[in-house]
Order: sequence, then C-alpha cells, then structure tokens
Amino acid sequence: IPIDAPVLRFLNRLCGFKVKNIRKLTQLERNFLETLVKALPPNRVKKKLYWALVDFADLVCLPRNPCCEECPFKRECSFYKEKLERNLV
Repeated sequence: IPIDAPVLRFLNRLCGFKVKNIRKLTQLERNFLETLVKALPPNRVKKKLYWALVDFADLVCLPRNPCCEECPFKRECSFYKEKLERNLV
C-alpha cells in the first residue's frame, strides 16, 4: 500500500515512529512495514485498507488535535500512551 502523509502520520503515532520522510526510514522501521505489507491480503483488499487508513487519518488521527479519545487504537497507540504519561488527555 502507498505510504503517504495521512498513512505515515497514523503509523508514526500508532507505532511510535518519528519518521518525517518515508525515504528516511531506519532499518527496523523498514522491516516492520515490509512485514506488515507482506501480511496483507490481495491487492483489492490492500486498496480498501489504504483508503480506510486515509479516511481514518483525516477524520480521527488529525495532524492537529487528533481525536484520541474516539480512536479504536488508543490502547495500542504510542502517541496516546505518551499523551497519558504527560497528562495531556
């Protein structure tokens, strides 16, 4: 699946990445993403997943003031956990 700005923002927050440019991934980040993509089902499902991630990032995981309390991934999300630790939620 393509990794553009909304998808990268979601993955950064969920996985605790600090990647600003997809071309500057660490080897660990690259390995994680490659494993994730390999585990995905056939292409038509990948396309649906891509658009679902874009929509999710545009509606919930916003660039500013994300709706963390509404996020179904908040229990696994590194960004949310960090906000909790800093008492920002």
